Amino acid sequence: KWVPTGNTLGVTYPAWAFYSPSLSDGGQAYAATKGYDFLTTIGAGEGFWINANAAFTSVLPAGTLVKTKDFQLSAAHALPKGWSLIATGDSPTPTSFNSSLSIVPPPAGSQPLNVTTMWAWEPGKGWYFWAPSLVNAGTLKSYIDGKGYLDFATMPTTPVGTLSPTTGFWVNMP
Repeated sequence: KWVPTGNTLGVTYPAWAFYSPSLSDGGQAYAATKGYDFLTTIGAGEGFWINANAAFTSVLPAGTLVKTKDFQLSAAHALPKGWSLIATGDSPTPTSFNSSLSIVPPPAGSQPLNVTTMWAWEPGKGWYFWAPSLVNAGTLKSYIDGKGYLDFATMPTTPVGTLSPTTGFWVNMP
């Protein structure tokens, strides 16, 4: 997982946290040699990447879902400036996620610049991309097409185009 801040000696934050069940110490020594934090927990709302040897499914644990509003500046899971790898439990679209970060609703027809960009990785396909500045300029589709990115609106989630609870995604905060 991506760790924006921390206090582990020898780690410069933000940094990756690493764990591997195939290593006898879980990868703690390997993490230290790479300047990574050692992954011990994944908290509510935190996204993470898994490099698996084979496809698998897993059931989400029971508990209270972290909702988009929980990432607002004054909320429990407030997003810091820069990059965060997160997941949300209320299945917003990128547009509604960005808008929900506003304490005061944005003017009709425009996107607030709460986030700089949002990204999600689709193995074997590439990166999904979204930016409110490009939505406001009317150039998001041409930018995505020109760069060969994927459009979040086509993400195969339920409902289509949403950030489902199983979707870890990157948010770059201004």
